[in-house]
Amino acid sequence: MKKLVLFILIFALVFSLYPIKPLKAASYVPVGTFEFSDGSPNFKIDNFKRTLDVAPISKGDTLFVPIRAVIDELGGTISYNPKEKLVTITLNSTNVNLWLNKDIALVNGKSTSIEMPVIKNGRMLVSIKDITSLFSGNIISKNSFELPKQLVEAFDTTGRRIMVPKRINKIVSLISNGNITFIPAQYAG
Repeated sequence: MKKLVLFILIFALVFSLYPIKPLKAASYVPVGTFEFSDGSPNFKIDNFKRTLDVAPISKGDTLFVPIRAVIDELGGTISYNPKEKLVTITLNSTNVNLWLNKDIALVNGKSTSIEMPVIKNGRMLVSIKDITSLFSGNIISKNSFELPKQLVEAFDTTGRRIMVPKRINKIVSLISNGNITFIPAQYAG
């Protein structure tokens, strides 16, 4: 009887080490969480404080924020064509065209209706409702929202291809001695 129980336990242990179907990596998309205040040039991205050159403004119940600050913090690209009064934005696989005096936007070539952007001190301010809908984000509250960050390809120390945010604010080492710097004897003072 003891041999049978031992055999069953060993059998269960061996087969528990090998999954029946291959495991897939979790799909994780890092997001940037923004918190703005009406009239204040200060905002937070992932709880890091930043300062704007143009403060957000409210029109009715809607908060308008400088689109350049948002896109820069996420690692996207933004450019302005003064001849056409066109702002072109690329974030991940989304390409958006916004015009200064139009209430439409082109998202990957498809036209969509938006609230008219506001121009303040040479900056284009766009409603957070439109920003989240154009770039597949989520509104958290009246003054805060989250958007996916721009990812770039990198390689880890074993040569595996990984995707990381283009703009990184903080790195944490989970290995206690992994952040100790060793200085060779000839360089030590």
